[in-house]
Amino acid sequence: MSEETKNPEETQESQKNAENNTTQDDGSSPAVIGYIFMLGWLIAYLTMHQNNPTKLGAFHLRQAFAIHLFFIVFPIAAGYIPYVGWIGNFTYILYLVFGIMGLTSAQKKEFKLLPLFGEFAQNNFQFIKEE
Repeated sequence: MSEETKNPEETQESQKNAENNTTQDDGSSPAVIGYIFMLGWLIAYLTMHQNNPTKLGAFHLRQAFAIHLFFIVFPIAAGYIPYVGWIGNFTYILYLVFGIMGLTSAQKKEFKLLPLFGEFAQNNFQFIKEE
């Protein structure tokens, strides 16, 4: 019966490391959830990102906010313009495409700008703070 005896300091240090690993978030959770419709963005921003702001989370929350905002406002505005209102219906296909592009980028933890929206979002939505 040979039992290994551990030094109490080593045990405390390993417990601290285990606690740190479970409480630290790299920002990928709010980054991914933020692309899941506007409700997902609100949940990710208000509950996750406010408590633990990260660069990855802020980057993707800005982009997700831009596409959500555009694809809510544009179809409504286009509906009031004669002979152009039907275009608003096709924007939902683009909404899905941009959402999937952003979601996969967030899942891979990449800082990849979305076409058309990425640079605009990073420059204009600075209220979403990072670290």
